Amino acid sequence: MQRLTWGQIKSAYPHQNVGLVDVEPDGNPVSVKSAVVRCSDRDTPYETLVEMAMSGKIRLMYTTFDEDELEGVCG
Repeated sequence: MQRLTWGQIKSAYPHQNVGLVDVEPDGNPVSVKSAVVRCSDRDTPYETLVEMAMSGKIRLMYTTFDEDELEGVCG
């Protein structure tokens, strides 16, 4: 597993739930600058991802578009 930026994670795992470890925050506790993807809903059931997140084993994120990326697409 290698460290990826949030942009790389979104490109590699589009519109998916990802389980992140070794997260480097990006200026606030919610944003991710970089992390290691441990699992995704490609290979792990969503219920398992939620259990892992609740037990502190991963940080669960969804790789949807950022609001800035939607500007121009939605108006």
